[in-house]
Formats: sequence, structure tokens, C-alpha cells
Amino acid sequence: MNLKWRHNHPVMSADVLRRRDVSPAVADKFKELFAAGHSPSSALETHKCDLQLDDEDSYIVKAADRFHCPDLQWCYRLYYKLFKAEYGTQSGESMASALMRRLESWNGNQSNTVAVHSSNEDHCIAICTPLMKRVHQRVIQSSELVFVDSSGSLDTSNYRVFMLMTNCSAGGLPLGIFVTTSESESVLVSGLELLKTVFPTDCFHGRDTQGPMYFMTDDCAAERNALAKVFPNSVVLLCQFHVLWAAWRWLWKSSNGVRSDDRPYLYGIIRRAVFAHTSQELAEALTAMHHDVVAVTYDKFICYCNKLVEKSELWAACYRGDAALRGHSTNNTVESSIRILKDKIFKRLKAFNLVQLTDFLVTRLEQYYSRRLANIANNRTDELRHTRYFPKDSDIALANVWQVSPDIVSVPSATTADVSYSVNTSLWVCSCPAGNGGAPCKHQWAAANKYSIDCFNFLPITSPALRKLYHYIACGRDDMPDDWFVGLKDNDGSAVEPTVRVVTDTQQDRQLSRTSVVGVDYSDEQVEEAVTQLGRITATLTDKLRQDRATYLDGVMSFVRNFDNITTTSGLMSAMHCFGKYSGAATALSAGRKRKAAVAFANKRIGVQPTAVARRSVKCFGRRVAGLGRPSKLTRSSEHGYGKVGARPVGAGLPPRKTAAPHNLYASS
Repeated sequence: MNLKWRHNHPVMSADVLRRRDVSPAVADKFKELFAAGHSPSSALETHKCDLQLDDEDSYIVKAADRFHCPDLQWCYRLYYKLFKAEYGTQSGESMASALMRRLESWNGNQSNTVAVHSSNEDHCIAICTPLMKRVHQRVIQSSELVFVDSSGSLDTSNYRVFMLMTNCSAGGLPLGIFVTTSESESVLVSGLELLKTVFPTDCFHGRDTQGPMYFMTDDCAAERNALAKVFPNSVVLLCQFHVLWAAWRWLWKSSNGVRSDDRPYLYGIIRRAVFAHTSQELAEALTAMHHDVVAVTYDKFICYCNKLVEKSELWAACYRGDAALRGHSTNNTVESSIRILKDKIFKRLKAFNLVQLTDFLVTRLEQYYSRRLANIANNRTDELRHTRYFPKDSDIALANVWQVSPDIVSVPSATTADVSYSVNTSLWVCSCPAGNGGAPCKHQWAAANKYSIDCFNFLPITSPALRKLYHYIACGRDDMPDDWFVGLKDNDGSAVEPTVRVVTDTQQDRQLSRTSVVGVDYSDEQVEEAVTQLGRITATLTDKLRQDRATYLDGVMSFVRNFDNITTTSGLMSAMHCFGKYSGAATALSAGRKRKAAVAFANKRIGVQPTAVARRSVKCFGRRVAGLGRPSKLTRSSEHGYGKVGARPVGAGLPPRKTAAPHNLYASS
């Protein structure tokens, strides 16, 4: 027999190379990409981009060669091979054995992070990661208010995930998670009892098994009853948003027989009862609810209101005046955390089984909040500048802020003369309407800024101690020196030492003047220098006016008229400080984004003349430069009746549609 080693096909062709075996080095790279969170398709796309960046000239050959660039089917086979070895099957004994194997790694170093309990067909998994334990121990808000909510559809078996969250200046932080197979009351009680076994000994900032002072949930009877059984010393409150949302859904349910014209009116009756500030207002609202001409025509609505009134102490605003809720009347904190869980952690993809679901909650969720707290500790707070916890610029003169006792600071009102508010710097509550329940307010920030006191109601932009605290919560280590958290202006020696000011009954000691600056002493040399500079400016303007009267006369006369119209000292000071800092019409900004220094520095748009807005035929772009092309659908115009700001005048939106020309040629003659 004579063998001749000849191929009956080309050796170096794309169809031949795409059938080669994948190299071990490429297989190891794909294992690393899968471990980093890539899917088979995204890992393959990343590998192709790397091949092209490494050697663009030979990319065409390598992309055809399966030895260097595998096909998508191979990526999926490798992915599921590794996945089943890591997480087991979707259910059954293989999944249970994989869960017990991972349980040992999660609870390594005696961390007591995850606990599992099974009873008949019900299963519970309780999770309290090291970061959650540090939140319990170091965040005081964990002893005041805890938000509870659940979500499903996070895995293919539809387990229910319950999250316990608290709120601080860094936003919502997790305190614990438990996963159950159902939402029955007995299963929820088992889940909460199991969760207590993985809590630290000083959980809820030292309250331990007593639990926090308040829980806030939606109107779920099983959830509220379970919390009341496990934490009998805590008060369970209802989220006002969910109460109103449930009422609105009930009104729109066709089986209840409420006319569409009466639904908004009846909803307004319930809303007035929910937001009643005093018990008298609540009683009046409830009386009107049962005697209203429209309401009495619907017997089902009266029955619904009677059931709602039985739980009025759980949702009425008048019963929350003295509660340490820090401005929270809804459980939006945990609602947003559920959204983060679905968007950031699971990427809107369901987990394969219970093992992967638990693994993501233990590892990836922990990493997300660790990165978030690390950014705050490093003062990287760009994405948080529009939150309620970012310090706002205020017009409160710090010279008029006085400490009247070791824990009480008197702060004047920024809008009303002869009115001042008391700020408790140990609890960080204020006597003003906004900060009465512990919510952040400008008076608290004025007190903290005047005496350099660490205020946990605001982001620690100027507080090295709080930044160091968030660093410890993020990573569990206290290995960074104190200088790491010191700001650029923290070592200038300008901090004011707290001094107790004795308040007397005399009008002079009780209130300082709001129109003068107290405690500033300028030398005669500084005053004379300012007078000299002012004379120089006046002489320069006079010379320019005499040399070019056509250019400067109108501007000078306008300056004189504006100066004569200023009648207050604050107005004159504002005009002098703002002189030369404005050019062109300002960009239209919402009220929440208006900041004095930040907007002036960050605004990169060139303004247009105010008269240009009036000359536009399509008035849809505010004071920005008019864009080209078709106007956006989000434009608020009078053509549509659903603008966010209500009805607009006729001339404020798009021009009216042109009517068609008459078909009769003689009609126009």
C-alpha cells in the first residue's frame, strides 16, 4: 500500500481554519471573562475587539481561525459547563448540594453571613454581609427607621427577596436580606427569625433584638403581622404613597362602579385625610368623607373608607409629627434599592437558580455598595449633587448663628425677620417645619458649617471624620491615615470654636440685625485702599465716557438708573458682588439645579439675547439655542393637553396647523 499525504481541499482557507480546535490559552481567557460577569456573546465580542487591537493587520486571518477566535456555540457550551459545575442544576439535589458547598465559602472566617432553613416545601435564606453588619453598628439611622419591601421575578423559580434598608446621607444602605418561597405570614416569621441569627450582637445601632423604633412597609397584612411578631417593640407604619396608589387603583376598578368623572374628586377626599397635619384636620376630612354629596352615592366607597380609617394611625401624617422619620413618609428608599438590584446587580436578567441568586446578593450587591461608599469617602460625589443630602448654598449669615447651649444652636430665619430656629446638634433636628422630624434643612447646615460640627444629615464634603466612617463601612478597614480625608481648606485654621452665648430677655441680645455683618473689623488702611480703587474705577469710566460718548452714554445712564432703584443694603451688596459675572441670557434651569457657584462654573452654553426668544415662531426651547429639525415630542406645547406644567397660553407652543387651501379656484378671488 502506498500512502500519499495529499489533501483533497485547500489547507490555508477560511473554511478549513474555522474547524480547528480552540487553543487552551483562548479557553483560559474566556473562563476569566465569564468569571468577570460576561455572557457568551459579550465575551466573544470582547475577545474579537482585543484581537483587532493587538494586531489589526492579521485580524482577518485570526478571525477566521477557530484556534484564535472560537465560534458562538463553543462559547455557550463552555459557559454552561462552567455554570453547572459552579451552581448545579436549576433545582433538585444537585442544586441543594451546590448551595451547601457555597454556604461554606460564604461563611468563611466565621463571618456568619448566610443561614439556610428548610421546612417541608418552604425554604428560607437569610443574608447579612460584613458591610451590612457595619451599617448596623455605625449608622445611627438604623435604630430609627427601617424600610422593608420585597420583589420577585429575580430568578426562574420566582423566589421572593425581602430587603431591609435604612437611609443616611449616603442614600439607602442594606441591613439584611432574606429569601423565601412564599409570602405567607408563617414563612415571613421564619425568615425574620432566621435573619436575626445572622445579625451582629449590637444590631440596629445597639437596640439588638428590640429592633428599630419604626418600620415602614406597604399595605401587606402578612408582612406587617410578621414584623409585629418578631419585633413587638417596633412601630410598623404604612407608606403613604402605597396607600394613595391602592386607593387610586380601587377607584379605577370597574367592578366598584365609580364614574370616571367622580374618581379624581373622591381621590382628593382620601388624599386630604392622608396629608392632614393635625388631628382636627383629619377629623374634619373623615367627617366630610362620610357626608360628602358625591361620596354618599357610592356605598362601596364608604365601606372602603371605613376600612381605611381603621388603619389611620399607620398612614395619617398628623400621627407622625413626633416620629424620628427624618422627612420620610414613603418607602422610596427601598423601592429605589429594588431598582438598583434589578438594573445594576442582575442586569435585568433572571438568575438561573437559587444558588446564583444568593451568590449575587452576597457578592455583587456587597461590592456595589462598597464602591458607592468608597466614592463618598474619597469625596467623589458628582452623581449625588442633586440629592437632598448635598449641602445647599443659603443666604443665612453665619455671623448671626450662635450656640446657646452645648447641644443647641440658634440660627436666624433666612426669610422672616426676628425669627430664629433651634438646632439640636446631638440629634440633628431643627424647630423649623422642614427639619422638625430630623430631615436635613439649611439651618442644620448653617450650624454645622459655623462650628465645624460633623452632621450626618449631609454628605461629608467638609467632614473628615464622617468620610473616614464611610471608608470603614465600605471596606471594613481603618488603615487609611487621617490626612487622607482632609480637604483642601481644612488646615487653614479658620474653624470657629464653639462658644456658648448667654441669651437674655433684652431685645438687643435676643436678635442681631439681619442687615449688617457682625464681628468683622477692617483696618483704616484697607478702607483707604478700597476708596482709592473705587476712585480709580470712577475716573476710568469718566474718561471713557468723555472720549466715546456714543458708546458709553447709554450704558452709564442705565447704570445710574439701576443704582438709584436699589433701596436696600443687601440689594447693593448683591449688585456689587455680581458685577461682571454675567454675559448673555442665562440657561433655563429647574429650581432643583440652581446653585450659585456650581451653575456659574459648570454652565458651558453660550446664552442668547432675551429678545431672540420673542422673535421665534416655534417657542419650544426656552432660552437655549434653537435646535434644528423637528421639535421634540417632549415639548410642552398648547397643541397637546398633557403638559407637565398645566395648560399653556395659546401663543406659547407650536404655531397652529395651517388649513388646507380651498379646492375652488374662484373662492379666493
